[in-house]
Amino acid sequence: MSAQANETLVRSLYSAFNARKFEEASKVASPKLEWRDVATGEIVRGPEGMRHFMERWANAFNDARVDVKRVTATEKTAVTEFVARGTNTGPLETSGGTLSPTNRRTEVAFCEVATIESGKIVSIATYYDSATILQQLGVTEPAGAGAHK
Repeated sequence: MSAQANETLVRSLYSAFNARKFEEASKVASPKLEWRDVATGEIVRGPEGMRHFMERWANAFNDARVDVKRVTATEKTAVTEFVARGTNTGPLETSGGTLSPTNRRTEVAFCEVATIESGKIVSIATYYDSATILQQLGVTEPAGAGAHK
């Protein structure tokens, strides 16, 4: 596919997330999709895995919105930079267990690298600072917070 078509494809993914159209979003996933959350090490697979991954974030942050800042695409890849904002009103599943809602807002920069074949996403690697999310939720102290006591 062309770079422009791949940019349009990944932008449709974020639009579907913002509209909570998870079934629509999962239609851009290849059956062999592998989505890797680099911060946690979690890997989800296939359209169902994609849908579940997105639903889980939306359930934890029911007002979450993705603000796409830039998409750089080629015939095989698309790199997206975005800011995700939301209020933690639901349980947040993490690699260390499930966190109870804090009702606190988060705003975190993300970068995702997608590989696209035949109009479907076959892989995504998601990069973000999970420590910042935990700090904003009040679960952990900022780095160095206790160093000058």
